Amino acid sequence: MNVANLQLEGLLMAVAEIKNALVHKVILSVEDIDIALKTAKAAFTGDQRLFEDMSPASRDAACLPGVPPFSALAQAGRDHQAALQRPDVKGA
Repeated sequence: MNVANLQLEGLLMAVAEIKNALVHKVILSVEDIDIALKTAKAAFTGDQRLFEDMSPASRDAACLPGVPPFSALAQAGRDHQAALQRPDVKGA
């Protein structure tokens, strides 16, 4: 794997933990984060000069197609945590 990819993966993990802390401390809601991500995507795709200079594959990668919104990921995490709290579930 390319070193830059590993660096990006590390950065994404750090951002995910910061996001979790913001939600856990009730500084931002899941909806606030979804709105911020949608705003960032709209700003990126709205910059026609930058957007048109990129290949279709690069545009698709930058816009993260197929990735569910954070609220769906957060709900999945809450569902998983709730399942782990049930006495009949062991380390699902």
